[in-house]
Order: sequence, then C-alpha cells, then structure tokens
Amino acid sequence: MCDEKICNFYANEVHLGVTIVPFVANKLKDNNKICTILNVDINKEVEKILSKINIDNKLKNEILNLNWNKTRLKGEKLKEYIDKGLEDNSELYVIVNGTKKEVEEKNKYIEEIRKENKDKKINIVNCFKINEEKINDGLLNNYHKILNTSGCKYIN
Repeated sequence: MCDEKICNFYANEVHLGVTIVPFVANKLKDNNKICTILNVDINKEVEKILSKINIDNKLKNEILNLNWNKTRLKGEKLKEYIDKGLEDNSELYVIVNGTKKEVEEKNKYIEEIRKENKDKKINIVNCFKINEEKINDGLLNNYHKILNTSGCKYIN
C-alpha cells in the first residue's frame, strides 16, 4: 500500500490545473519529487495559471518542467519512469488522472514499485473528472485525503 493516497475531483482541465499547481508548488518547496501520469495534456492550463500567480521564478520553472503532457507510457516503460522519479529522492508524489479503470491500472504499477522500494515514500494523487466518476463513500474510503482548490484535507 502506498504511503498516502489522495483523491481529487475536477470539472475540467483548467480546474485540474488550479487545484494541482499550488499542491505541486508546496511539495516541490519541500524538496519532494513529482511524477505525472496524465490522460490529457494540461500544459497550456498550467502555463496560464503560473502566469497569474506570484511565485518564485525558480519554482515556476520547476513546475513548468514537469511532464504536463498526456503520458503514453505503459507496462515496464511506466515502471521505469516512476523508478527514475525515485532516484535520489526519498519521497515521491505521483499524480494520476483518468477514468477509474485507467487510474486503477496505473496504480497497480505504482504499488509494484512501492513493494520494491520499502525505504522510500511513494504518495499517489488520483484525479477523477467529476462527471465521469461518482463521488461516494465507497470511493472515498480508499483515500486518506481529498485535494480541492482550498487545499489537501483529511477525509473524516
């Protein structure tokens, strides 16, 4: 099981970016590594959001240099990508979006990597488009926290 599982529900790609960018900025400030496994390109949204907020240019560039493109990696290539994120880092946040089925499939690879790296902390942020996934107790029970535009909060 991963160290921390966070869920996010978004209305559109702009909403996803507005929610994710501040979260990513805070994690990068704390010297965490970020990997993204997305089923959509949100480069333009992230650039637009970063142009409107006041953050340090070094941090802004770090955020822009993350992979905000659709991730086309599967199987061993996906595992290699996540493994690379763990190099020289003891804590990794993996941001995943897609349908429930896509997210579950990607999470299986992350769990395999977690088993091989017990000395490292791997956290997952699963993002679901709100009109494609029902928010219910069954789904929320799989997560420690929920991420929204007001931040990351524990689920009661």
